[in-house]
Amino acid sequence: MLSHVIRAQSYDESGKLATVGEYTIVRRKKVGSGEIFIGRSMTEGIPYLVAQIDYHRAPEVVYINHHLLVPNYDEAMSCYQRMIRDAAKETALEMQWGYLNGEENAVALTTFTDRDCCPVHRSESIEGKIVAIQPGFSKT
Repeated sequence: MLSHVIRAQSYDESGKLATVGEYTIVRRKKVGSGEIFIGRSMTEGIPYLVAQIDYHRAPEVVYINHHLLVPNYDEAMSCYQRMIRDAAKETALEMQWGYLNGEENAVALTTFTDRDCCPVHRSESIEGKIVAIQPGFSKT
């Protein structure tokens, strides 16, 4: 049985978590301050673990926010994609909340309109700017 706080067994050469308990990480995506991953075990009764983890001060300790044990890879991928989508929505809501409360690094999550855009000359740098390309425009 997996507890919510476990000791990581190993890290790979780049310092990324390689195993959690008896599960070897086979796919991962960084989201916010942690990761969502799929782990596979050859010894556990249920071979796939899909989990969302946060890293805290002690790098050898992994805090599991959510986890699911699933019997096959297709179901594991479905859960993995759902966890990523849910985490992205949660992050977007946190950013919007910060914007509404005047936080300095927050972002307004609204749709760009033509009023938000201003044309620039092709000689100007687009570095550090958001670029919107008008659909259907072609130079012939």
